[in-house]
Amino acid sequence: MEAAKLHEAKHRRRQGRTLVEGPGALEVAMESGADVIEVFSLGEAPGATQVDRSVLARLSGTETPRGPIAIVAIPTDDDPRPADSVVLWEISDPGNVGALIRTAAFLGFDVVAHGGADIWSPKAIRSAAGAQFAVHVSRVDSIEDLPAESTVAAVVDGGSAPGPVPRPVAILLGNEAAGLPEAVATAATHRVTIPGQFESLNVAVAGSLLMDRLLR
Repeated sequence: MEAAKLHEAKHRRRQGRTLVEGPGALEVAMESGADVIEVFSLGEAPGATQVDRSVLARLSGTETPRGPIAIVAIPTDDDPRPADSVVLWEISDPGNVGALIRTAAFLGFDVVAHGGADIWSPKAIRSAAGAQFAVHVSRVDSIEDLPAESTVAAVVDGGSAPGPVPRPVAILLGNEAAGLPEAVATAATHRVTIPGQFESLNVAVAGSLLMDRLLR
């Protein structure tokens, strides 16, 4: 089935489309004005193409697909803007990407990407509950492209405790294994480390804590 190819990044880029699974994520996409091209459903539903369970399984990235599953046009990335933002710098896990986008949408942060997992992959959309469609998304090539008053690099150790900084702020979060490149962390206006009793936090948890703390 042609639509199932959208699980592969090359086909998403070529077609400018992705798959959105589940009623909640699809509702967010539709409310945000996304171009919904076709909807597949197990049962009869207005405007949907009815399919059997085997077809829905091919379209889904899960063992027990919920449906509906829709083909949705990927919105065009905007330019970065001078607003509070979270910068996903080479974050490789779609689940972490999605969790951070969901928190960003909840707290009113923009989302900026530099490499890493595709923000518009079905896995990332599922993890974010469709929040990609509700936030301002952009991409940058370097830290100099961020139009923020403060750039805050999250580092495992050696940084100061999170505290007030001039706004708007861009919070830079690095790859799960490697963290931020040293050149990027050095170029930031602030380096912060979340104090705690354990060696380190999952990047999605750390990023969510920083977004919340820096807003306060």
